[in-house]
Amino acid sequence: MMKLETLESVLAGIDKQPWDFALYMPHGVPWNKDTLCAVLDPDDFENEPNPDRPKFALDNDLHYALGIEIIQSIIENAKEQRPRANAFELAGAFIYYYDNDAYIDLSKNNKRQ
Repeated sequence: MMKLETLESVLAGIDKQPWDFALYMPHGVPWNKDTLCAVLDPDDFENEPNPDRPKFALDNDLHYALGIEIIQSIIENAKEQRPRANAFELAGAFIYYYDNDAYIDLSKNNKRQ
């Protein structure tokens, strides 16, 4: 089912998401744990006019961010470093990876909202 969720909610349940789906996020706004986003199956949209940007994503002004398999590895890495990582830290790890194409080093107290 296509629905908007907070980034916090998506990251909290990332291990339950299909690895071949993708996360769609808004552009032009700063992201944080409360940012609305959607997990969509990119393969469901092959017959749409713009298969790179599904209608649900267009309707909600969302763009492809990262594949779920990558996000699962980001969260796994963050939890290995800090087993009790909170929603703020997990969102920070996701955003750091998106911005830098690298895992965050939580020992340096890299925090971003």
